[in-house]
Amino acid sequence: MFRFTVVALLTLLSLPAQAEDASVRKFHDAFFLAWNESNAEDLVERLTEDTIYHPHGAQTLNGRNAVGESYSAFLSSFDVRMNVSAEVLESFGNHGIMQGTYTSILTPKDGRPGWERSGRYHMDLVKSDDGQWRIAREVTQTTTDPIAGVKTSPDPIATQGEVRRRFADIAEGQVHYWQGGPAASRKLPVLFLHPGPHSARVQKPLLDALAGYRPVYAPDIMGMGDSSPPPESGPDLDYFADAVLRFADAAGLDRFSVYGSNLSARIGVEMALQQPERVHTLILNRMVFFEGDTLAMWAGEHVPNIQPDQEGAYVTFLWSRLRDLNTYVPWFKKGAENLRGKGLPSADVLHLSFVEQVKMAPTMHLAFNAYWSYPLAEKLARLSVRTVALENDAIRIPNAETWTPTPLGGNVISATPDALVIRAKQIDALIGD
Repeated sequence: MFRFTVVALLTLLSLPAQAEDASVRKFHDAFFLAWNESNAEDLVERLTEDTIYHPHGAQTLNGRNAVGESYSAFLSSFDVRMNVSAEVLESFGNHGIMQGTYTSILTPKDGRPGWERSGRYHMDLVKSDDGQWRIAREVTQTTTDPIAGVKTSPDPIATQGEVRRRFADIAEGQVHYWQGGPAASRKLPVLFLHPGPHSARVQKPLLDALAGYRPVYAPDIMGMGDSSPPPESGPDLDYFADAVLRFADAAGLDRFSVYGSNLSARIGVEMALQQPERVHTLILNRMVFFEGDTLAMWAGEHVPNIQPDQEGAYVTFLWSRLRDLNTYVPWFKKGAENLRGKGLPSADVLHLSFVEQVKMAPTMHLAFNAYWSYPLAEKLARLSVRTVALENDAIRIPNAETWTPTPLGGNVISATPDALVIRAKQIDALIGD
């Protein structure tokens, strides 16, 4: 809710409504132009000696020096593009009022992604001895309800090492993602794409570790996790790559690195082919190249179309399949030669994975239908971005670098903290920048 100062409120109640004051309008426009031009000296000149600034959610600042230092510090860290809409620009003798709404586009100067913020402002003006208006009191307040016609993106930077859930809007619905990272990082973010059929949630321990080194964004692939399903019955892999790129747009990411395994490796490859100028480094983990009868077998069995039924038989099938995924390779072959030999994860890990499988059961096959038909070998040969791949795969990619992932001891979600930190450091070092 908008907050008036007591003096301003009493003034408005006691005097008749005024037309817009031309001198206040001139001061108003010049003040916000100084923000857009990063002119801290001009901003400070427009303050009284004893000005008071009440920034939303922060400590009140008293005096020109304190407020000026705040302005200067902010402009040294951000490029600001302020878009304002004045509601009140009035004067009453030597007193004036500026009130309205704003949208600011904040772009960090250290290379982090920018974001939008909307809110309201109120400023009490006094006319100095030289006849110029100056700000005696300033109040700003960001809004939780977007101002009409303004799309406000979420602040993309969380506390260091703390990965939180968020949603971003794209044309066909919402993308659920995990985001975190150093609040003042000069490093480019990494788009961490989960393997399938899973969700980003089962990668969270590694995301937490990696967020200690650089900004991390981990979306659920469309139709998996808590992301909306694709709108088409048979989208190709180009669609899934395009959806991730549109998610990056919605999250305010211009340039980034991409990490992918298996399904998400293919999506990362296609992203790098569609918009190579945006991908700093493409890190490819495990990839498989199926052909002929082997491809037909995996395509027919690995990720079936699972639809809910009133008896709950699909739930039993999902639990059995999850157990077998951890027991056999492939899960639908039960011979002794197919045993993984590592035993089952803990009941807690199985439960978490099972909940994710139930949520996306009706739609997770859509991405894999596209996966089987994607000509990976042909696509890899066309890559032009910096690419890091496993040794056996790097020979298929022009000028690729190689890496050997540090061991996690099996499942990411059950890996030890030390193993996760080592892997996170490795990924961070591979990206460099």
